[in-house]
Amino acid sequence: ARSPRAFVEPIGGTTAQAYAAELEAQLRRQLFAQQELQRVNVQLVGKLDEYREANGENVRAAEAELLSLHAELTVSHVSRTELRDRVEELEVELTTRSAAHRSAMSTSERERVELNTRNAMSNSERAGAGAEARTAERRTVA
Repeated sequence: ARSPRAFVEPIGGTTAQAYAAELEAQLRRQLFAQQELQRVNVQLVGKLDEYREANGENVRAAEAELLSLHAELTVSHVSRTELRDRVEELEVELTTRSAAHRSAMSTSERERVELNTRNAMSNSERAGAGAEARTAERRTVA
């Protein structure tokens, strides 16, 4: 990029022709550079569109995966909630059955004690009756 004054020479016609030739060469270089920039720009726009499309596909795939994971997490949460509820139900049932078992055992224990007491009294009465019968027998023999 020379200044127009760099071409000024004392000889009149040659200076203007050289200056015009230099400007023409400069214009051709600028035109070539501009065309090269446009070609590169078109390539870059193409690549940008390609990346946008790929990025859009990646975003769609990531969203689909996120929705799938969310659904799995929801199912897992519901399952855990149902299991927790079932555990609570079983704990209540176990507590109820344990209380009923203790009550039944307590009733059974009372009945066993009463039966043993009756048996002991019955045995005692029989033993007493047997002793009285032996005594009465001895009296009749004597």
